[in-house]
Amino acid sequence: ARVDGMDVEFVLGSSATRGLEKHRGYADKSAKPHTVKAINFKRRRMHLWMFDFDKASTIEWTEEDVKKKLVPAFLGNDPYYPLPQVDEELWGDFCATYLKASRVILLEGKATKKVMGLPGLFLDEVLRVTKENEDWDEEENIVFGE
Repeated sequence: ARVDGMDVEFVLGSSATRGLEKHRGYADKSAKPHTVKAINFKRRRMHLWMFDFDKASTIEWTEEDVKKKLVPAFLGNDPYYPLPQVDEELWGDFCATYLKASRVILLEGKATKKVMGLPGLFLDEVLRVTKENEDWDEEENIVFGE
């Protein structure tokens, strides 16, 4: 999407699955048999929504945009992300998953070798900035997009 994600909101939810089991009719004989889909409340589908892009701006796949747009957007967003100084194990899991997902997405987009290195640069830069600025105030880093 090439958007920095500045101040975007994430909503995670689930819903009951429909139609994954055989259709069942009501016990009421006035209803036609097999007209009501089964709803399985134990098996759930997960959904992730993103909204509120009013402060987001477009980015290019460059080291400059990683450092000047992506890192401030990540650190300036509501703190629902792992940080190395808070939980090293969670940070490690986040980094491994982020790099794996980035690789899949970038390879699908036929990214250049230089672009393939940007996710690692992003994580290194987040680590550098958080260590350098232990008193980081995320509210100061939220800026309106271009």
